[in-house]
Amino acid sequence: TPYTRNFHLRSFFRAWRRFRSGSLSHWTTTIVIALSLTIHGCFVLLLANADSAIQKWNGDNLVTVFLEKEVSVTQLTQIRDQLLKKTEIQNLAMVSPEEAMARMKTMLGTEAGLLGELTDNPLPHSFEFQVIGNDLDHTAALAQELDSWPGVEAVSYDQAWAKKLSATVQFIRYTGMSLLFLLLTAVALIISNTIKLTIIARRDEIEVMRFMGATDGFIKAPFI
Repeated sequence: TPYTRNFHLRSFFRAWRRFRSGSLSHWTTTIVIALSLTIHGCFVLLLANADSAIQKWNGDNLVTVFLEKEVSVTQLTQIRDQLLKKTEIQNLAMVSPEEAMARMKTMLGTEAGLLGELTDNPLPHSFEFQVIGNDLDHTAALAQELDSWPGVEAVSYDQAWAKKLSATVQFIRYTGMSLLFLLLTAVALIISNTIKLTIIARRDEIEVMRFMGATDGFIKAPFI
């Protein structure tokens, strides 16, 4: 209704005038609220990005088999043929040292110039593939088997990193929620204390308004 709109507008302008002419406690409370919301927003954004990365890694289930630097062409072919025989493997691809170096330069971006000082490419051949299904135990057992093959230097798979990251995210989530609860409690106490101090500072004005017949809503609205 028009009366309600005018009431809210009057309350808003009265609160703004009081805020501008208020003490340092008003500005301190505003800064504390802004910082609290900023910290909360950054925390939520961090968790959202971490959850997104975990879901991506779990979905890809990508395994990388790094070969020894001096692996022979015969060993390279044998390892590829052995991988092709495994039915749970799909999208098998070989990554040459040159391709791996190109990926690293792309990943480093503006810092890729640091690799120009290398006289020899230290990156080995590798095979990348995806494991059908989303069974972490099966992927771990397969990685352990491949790691024992001759010519294989190391085996890395995304789900292992996803599991570690998930545990870290859970710890950060529980710790962060506890800290946010304490932070919000402190903010609530600060706001409550600021309102009480403002009411005490304007108690004479409030008494006059009551004598003139002002309702509780009319008096409390600017403070709220």
